[in-house]
Amino acid sequence: KKELSRFKGLGPKTISCVLLFALGRSEFPVDTHVLRISKSMGWVGTNDTRESAYEHLNAVVPDDIKMDLHCLLVRHGKCCHRCASNGRPQFPPKTGKIICPLAPLKAWGGNAPSKQEPQQEKIIVKKEEIPMKIKCECTSEGEE
Repeated sequence: KKELSRFKGLGPKTISCVLLFALGRSEFPVDTHVLRISKSMGWVGTNDTRESAYEHLNAVVPDDIKMDLHCLLVRHGKCCHRCASNGRPQFPPKTGKIICPLAPLKAWGGNAPSKQEPQQEKIIVKKEEIPMKIKCECTSEGEE
């Protein structure tokens, strides 16, 4: 990280992407899609920046799911009307709007609140399997 940050024009997201995708390091890049969805899920605070969200999520997301979770959140943020900026996805499904699989989880905020304990602003992300039936007609046309 330190070595890459010496190059002018390389910010934390680019460095994190190089480390994750090119070098196979355990990094969790936070782009606009990851940040928007992480805020709406309650994983980071609503006032967090990409940099503060990166610091938090990179520390709490388990290493073995960092790449998969990052790719899923980016893809979902590009295809889902509900999770896209202004409700306008970059790559809307050809079949119309999808039913957002995250919608029922958003109120949950990633943490089951208890009556004795106030809900925390930042949530630790844990690996778990949630059975869902999802039909997404997203394509990768035009993506880089």
